[in-house]
Amino acid sequence: MKKFLILLVILGVCVYIFKDELNPKGALINKLNKFNEIENIYYQTDISYKFLGQQETTITLKQFKKGNNYNAKFSNPMMRSEANLELKNGNIRYNEYFMTVEGSVNESKADKSFFWLDKITSDDINKDTIKKLETPDNLSALNCKMYSSELKKDKNKIDICINKENIPVYIKYYNIDFIPLLFSTNPITSVTEHKGDVILKLTDIKLNPAYDTSFDVKTSKYGLTMTVKELKDQIAEQQAMFNEINESMDDLKSLMNDLNNLQNTEDIHY
Repeated sequence: MKKFLILLVILGVCVYIFKDELNPKGALINKLNKFNEIENIYYQTDISYKFLGQQETTITLKQFKKGNNYNAKFSNPMMRSEANLELKNGNIRYNEYFMTVEGSVNESKADKSFFWLDKITSDDINKDTIKKLETPDNLSALNCKMYSSELKKDKNKIDICINKENIPVYIKYYNIDFIPLLFSTNPITSVTEHKGDVILKLTDIKLNPAYDTSFDVKTSKYGLTMTVKELKDQIAEQQAMFNEINESMDDLKSLMNDLNNLQNTEDIHY
């Protein structure tokens, strides 16, 4: 009887140690659910991609999460300075240059904003495609467990490495569409619309942090507030002019790709 109990204990320990390998689907779903259930957290996300398909570029997003609400600061290659945003009760408000812009979460998600890339949930992935991977050597310092899956909506592949606090400290999206903005309110779409691989790294993680009031969104000093719909209506009225700019940018991107391909060919021959 004593030997049988010892065997049961050993078996239980083995199941606990190897539970992620035995049931990777359940493990990833459970970890993502726990991540999204965290009530009070601060972290920084660096979102890296190739701007214009060539230049390695990073968007930096610093954010406080309280329940389902966020206060954040973000910067991207198209901005001259950091901008603050507030997400509260399904609405987003942020400062842009001389005005305050207001829109909804649904509008931002429909525009495929970068803001949602680090807020992945178990509902976003196809659970039947989940696999446990060996954590790459270059991520070993993160002490995270690596999984692969596919997004439910567009079937793009995704890799996720989650640490022991159930936080996805590394995420790689393969060949996805997104914009480096909160909303698609920049008429030069050749610059803002991106399709390709995107890598996210979550750092400076703090649980139950004290809030920094410098993240507050203040009303524009000029008192001007516009909705996302109003901005898009203005763009639509001037679309003919912006179409010419977009065509020129497309030509520039094509030229850059040709030059890059030529350089790669010369390197191979050399």
